[in-house]
Amino acid sequence: MRVFLLIAALLVACGDETPAPPIDLNNIPDMNEPDQNTEDMDTPDTPQPDMAVNPDEGCSSIRDIGVISEDGFLERRLEEPKTGHTTSCQTEDASSGSTLYKFEVEVPMKLTITADALPRMVGEIVIPPAPSLELREGSCSPEANEDALCTSERRSVWDLVPGTPYYLAINGEIESNGVRLALETSELICSEADNVCVEGALQNCVSGQRLDTYACADGCAGTECAGNTCASELSVAGSGTHRITGATRAYADSWNAVGHPTCAFEVGEPPENTQYADFVVKLEDVAAGTEILVSSENDQSSGNYGYFFSTSCEADTCEFAGFADEFGFNEVRYTTEEGGDLFLRIESLQAASVDFAIDITFNP
Repeated sequence: MRVFLLIAALLVACGDETPAPPIDLNNIPDMNEPDQNTEDMDTPDTPQPDMAVNPDEGCSSIRDIGVISEDGFLERRLEEPKTGHTTSCQTEDASSGSTLYKFEVEVPMKLTITADALPRMVGEIVIPPAPSLELREGSCSPEANEDALCTSERRSVWDLVPGTPYYLAINGEIESNGVRLALETSELICSEADNVCVEGALQNCVSGQRLDTYACADGCAGTECAGNTCASELSVAGSGTHRITGATRAYADSWNAVGHPTCAFEVGEPPENTQYADFVVKLEDVAAGTEILVSSENDQSSGNYGYFFSTSCEADTCEFAGFADEFGFNEVRYTTEEGGDLFLRIESLQAASVDFAIDITFNP
């Protein structure tokens, strides 16, 4: 009898062709609790995966103009600022209005926007001030774009990349006849991502339109020339003569003599504001009583330089500082009192980008 009942049950189950209800992807039940099993009430819910965030979230009245690929014009009347896209440009002025465009680009591009308010007639022609612009990247949400800055410049320039939605918020006087935006496009041939070391030199993308290369003194790694900071070592042996060559444009301004009283060129005078490119050289195992001559006086070097000696790269004090000898040449001499390693920081004394060739000679 039990076998018969079991077979009957299986036949009924197999013959039931009622389809299962469809799964509602927007209402997936919690697979943990609350459910009918009270034995796992102390077990926390399984975390649910985050749903994709809509980049338009946080804004309304968005005008999607698609892909910008060529020069053109946009004209639009401003609306009262009740569209939910408050920006850093917005003011409490009741006469201010706004509009919001969404767009993308297909290739890396430099976009130049010239913004003008259209004149209105009030007995005479009145030209309102130019509108303000704010560009948001990736998301329209104001919270996700806290660093987005309002620009009131009539002409603004941005570097744009494909695959990113952009939102352009425009604010101006609502009583004007609207705004007119002139769009100028130019394809980028490089970006900040190209500012890297290649074959011992540092590349630099200039305005997205030109890729320049600057020589490092002794090689390059990642995005930094050797000697650019204390972490990127550039060293020479503390004997013989060494020539260090490169371009000042390859180096950052990583140190300033201001605030270091012992690093003044003249005793009793305040330190110079050494605000231009600099690099540091480790002088290894220099014997006590060695005279060190540092000079840029050669046919290969351009510009003038300051020279600062210290016992460690991060030292706040200088053992010696100078930039010229008694004859006015851009060279200095320093004699060590103790043996060991020294650090020589070489500071460019001009803003212009020049090639340098610094000779370091150790005279026992």
